[in-house]
Amino acid sequence: MDTYINVVPFLNAGGVHKWISGILHPEESSLAKYDYVDQLLSKSTAGSNGLLFLPYLSGERFPVMDSDTKGCYIGVVNETSKMDLARAPLEGVAFSIRQGLEAIGGTPSLVTLVGGGAKTPVWRQVLADTLDQKIVVPSGSEYLPALAIASSVLIAQGVEQDYGSFIRSIVEDTQTKTYLPDPQAVLVMEAQYQRFIKIHQSVAPLFELT
Repeated sequence: MDTYINVVPFLNAGGVHKWISGILHPEESSLAKYDYVDQLLSKSTAGSNGLLFLPYLSGERFPVMDSDTKGCYIGVVNETSKMDLARAPLEGVAFSIRQGLEAIGGTPSLVTLVGGGAKTPVWRQVLADTLDQKIVVPSGSEYLPALAIASSVLIAQGVEQDYGSFIRSIVEDTQTKTYLPDPQAVLVMEAQYQRFIKIHQSVAPLFELT
């Protein structure tokens, strides 16, 4: 039986986190930069007080398919804080993920977060609130992308029976942390998401090469 996997190939995710960490705390080591931004994020609020960020630092593949588009902040005011500047890029990535999921259709029954970005607790909650879905984060999640790539070999060698068995061994048989959507934050993020969609449609022509 053939198995098909829907893939949403983003260019901008963990790199956005790395970029804003370097901008806000450039003089420190990589780990110190992330720690500093995590401290800012812990004091931030859903919706970044109205600040939006288009996370297209490297153009973007799916779903906007636009190599010329750029990243930008929208909605900066006198009251905009470092916390807002730190949080809005991560929310922008979450909006991009939601946009991609909506483009391929269907509602996921389970959202499992893996990769380096999964180490940031606030980002986990941002995704739960943006997608209005329970987020599951397995232990050692930063190493799981490499293991996922190896899953085909594990199945071919009989170590795992199939992809379902592989997923269960990761999600069900290991220690996990669960993040549930916050009802009030979901409302805030829904309003911000609708603005996010409209903003990209409005500013994209400004970046077209002539």
